[in-house]
Amino acid sequence: MGDTLLQERYARVLDRLDAACAAAGRSRQSVRLIAVSKLHPAESLAVVAAAGQIDFGENYVQEALQKRQDLTADPATAELCAGIRWHMIGHVQSRKAPLVAGAFSLVHTLDSRKLADAMERRLVEADARQPVLFEVNVGGESQKSGVMSGDLPELADY
Repeated sequence: MGDTLLQERYARVLDRLDAACAAAGRSRQSVRLIAVSKLHPAESLAVVAAAGQIDFGENYVQEALQKRQDLTADPATAELCAGIRWHMIGHVQSRKAPLVAGAFSLVHTLDSRKLADAMERRLVEADARQPVLFEVNVGGESQKSGVMSGDLPELADY
């Protein structure tokens, strides 16, 4: 996708977001847009970041880490992309927790003690903290990720 087209699409999203905030009586500053960048090349992220987007969400751990490496290694995008806030929005397997823990501004998909423990081991080693959100399977669907609603208080206490 060409840079100009991508910039135009991003501007249209911002216009729609502004209109939705106005209709809801919310200030635009109270809403955070997370651009989901999975399967899009690092160059596209740089274009949107140059237009002012700060938060990017990724579903796949290796893809996210590779994009970050590519953007910071390229002198043309390194400074611009240094301020990106990366979000892990995809399911995280506990075996990938060491790659995720401490590497993202926010992990949106904490769903088990096993994952919490695996992330904590890495965070203790690095003396770091990791903000997280719980992924809750509100529909109770076995094929979906997330902690079941009834188990959420126990996981949160844990």
